[in-house]
Amino acid sequence: MYVLGLEEAIVEVHPQLLALSIYVRGEVKATIAPLLEDMRIEQVVLKEVRCREDVDEIGRHTVMELDFLWRESPFRFSVRSYPKESMLVLSLIPQSEVKVDGEDESHVRIGAIHAHTRFERVFGYSPYCWPTPVFMNMRTRDERTLGSFVMLISNDLKRSIILSSLRPLAPQLARVTTKEDEVEVKLGLAGTICKIPKGFSIQSMVMIGDKPSRAMLKWGSIMRSIHGRRSSYVAHREVLNSLHYWTDAGSAYWYRTLPGMNYLETMMEIGRYLKENGLKVDFYEVDSWWYPKGSDGGALEYEEIDGFKDGLRKVAEMGKLIVHMRWLSRETKYAERYNMKLGKDIACPLEPLKFFSDLMKRLKSKGVFIVEHDWLTTVRERGKDVYMREVLKLEEYLDSFAKACREHGLLAILCMPDIYHYMMSLKHNNILMIRTSEDYGAYIPRQVLLWQNVYLAMMAHAVGPAPFFDVFITKNYHAFADLLARVLMYSAVAIGDYIDKDPIWIKGVDMNLLNKFTDEEQRILRPREPAILVDYMFIKNPLTDRIPLIIRASAPSDVKVLAIFNVDFLSRPIKYDVTKDDLDVERDVVLYDITTNRIGKNSMSITVEVGKPHIVLAFEESEYKVVGLKEVAVPPLAIAHIRERVENSAYMAEIEVARRGTMMMYVKEHPRELYISGKKVEFRYDEIRHLMYFPIDKKHFSLELRC
Repeated sequence: MYVLGLEEAIVEVHPQLLALSIYVRGEVKATIAPLLEDMRIEQVVLKEVRCREDVDEIGRHTVMELDFLWRESPFRFSVRSYPKESMLVLSLIPQSEVKVDGEDESHVRIGAIHAHTRFERVFGYSPYCWPTPVFMNMRTRDERTLGSFVMLISNDLKRSIILSSLRPLAPQLARVTTKEDEVEVKLGLAGTICKIPKGFSIQSMVMIGDKPSRAMLKWGSIMRSIHGRRSSYVAHREVLNSLHYWTDAGSAYWYRTLPGMNYLETMMEIGRYLKENGLKVDFYEVDSWWYPKGSDGGALEYEEIDGFKDGLRKVAEMGKLIVHMRWLSRETKYAERYNMKLGKDIACPLEPLKFFSDLMKRLKSKGVFIVEHDWLTTVRERGKDVYMREVLKLEEYLDSFAKACREHGLLAILCMPDIYHYMMSLKHNNILMIRTSEDYGAYIPRQVLLWQNVYLAMMAHAVGPAPFFDVFITKNYHAFADLLARVLMYSAVAIGDYIDKDPIWIKGVDMNLLNKFTDEEQRILRPREPAILVDYMFIKNPLTDRIPLIIRASAPSDVKVLAIFNVDFLSRPIKYDVTKDDLDVERDVVLYDITTNRIGKNSMSITVEVGKPHIVLAFEESEYKVVGLKEVAVPPLAIAHIRERVENSAYMAEIEVARRGTMMMYVKEHPRELYISGKKVEFRYDEIRHLMYFPIDKKHFSLELRC
């Protein structure tokens, strides 16, 4: 037996059993062996064990290699232990070519992880488009196929283990079985894979963490570091903070034009309306209506249809252009010029990099800025004989698309993804966004789309791209909740409203709504970082369990923000007690519910209805706290910078705000005098809530308050 120490656990490696045991706080929480279907230890012949120290892009680690025979075939099982990161990288490497009969995709039978664990809860995602969160419980017998990210969680929410694919990122899946006393996880290659080359390393990660949200953030940080992935919300903040106008499903002009006009004239009218109404929209999306399709629904070629001739260049003159693409029809004209395999209802490029490189060069010449690849799950389903029989073919397809975009200076958006595509996006910094829900135009309750978006946004941010919550209509009953979630989770804000010349009776963009979430230049006001789910959300399902969906964010002024949504599938009102546990803090806090204008300490009871989220601000109890601008939906997001101090019983601060308006400030005692940039200013003080209000007519100012 060999012992490997991690910061959060102890790992015992048992070579004769070809297995390892993970101890967390002195208790065995998981045993893990390589996954070879129907493998029994008596069939295994251990040939050699090697151990050494090494350093790689993750850090210093110990390597153990176990060479063994199974059914007379040679394999290597490798364990790399990273103490500082509390993680393991497990690899199964066949030493000769492996051939199997391709079966059902969900039949996971070869991989680096076959785990038996004692964690009570399981959180993950369904594997295929559109993915949704999955909640499982050790006490309830269940068996499901999940994407290649599985988080095992203790009932007290203080301990967790994450199992995930590492290389290849896809196509790996997890088969999870919950029993009375354990959770079994098989993580490995999809069942359609027929051949694994000699020396090919199937790698998976095991990471020990604490609370679920922190663990998921830590896992994402490690995965991005391994693959050199920058977070889109950091690298492309300007794109995300600009307003978009989209014409996809759910928008006013998806396969629909203004009466008596063609597509090009309609797009020009949209630009006119937005400009005349003072809306600074920087990005315009043209959806699948712009190119011709074959009888199987696939694209024939990426050239403008009649009624939109030279339309891409003309729309690109209005703002930065986003274009849609999908799978190729078996009738595609590209088959005459490129090496393709024609299926029943798809054409699959066999040299995808050449095809995509030529296509992106042409799109770039037409003024395109971003390319959205839609129907990715359909490419996998219809093209499985090309992309799902050999281990790297699916990655090759997406890699080629992303590389070709990067070669020609284009950003990319992934739409209709499987979890495969989430994982593969780790490799490409130019993948800007990934769609996280079904179409806004689908016949699905709005709160269900919000639920799906928020949970998948956690996965998107972990692997790098920003989530995209799809287009929305600003005058819809659920628009405030939709916009609040988009802003806090760093989704692009894409409107798709009916304009003035449309005969629809509800038309026009709701400027008042947008103004609550933007600065004076109409840039989106965001928290420091994307909001995260509070920990309880990983073991209870707010869609069905009569609890609200709660996300948490931090503002520059050290005010925490809780956004509390009702996503109940049956639209029932939900009562909930907000506590400081939702904030992951130990000290006493002041809670301010903006929605009801109530103040509380440490806890507060609320009732949440569908489409009417509560915004609760929280801060440590002190004499003074700048809360933010009253005119903004989430007041502290208007604070761009603050530096504060207390001298001789006077509170002083240097403040930069994103816009002018009415400042709110929590002050325990009735203020005596207020000076803004040296000038005495009148104010109003609410004795009950200890809130003071005063006007701000400049973006940079000094503040002095005397009580």
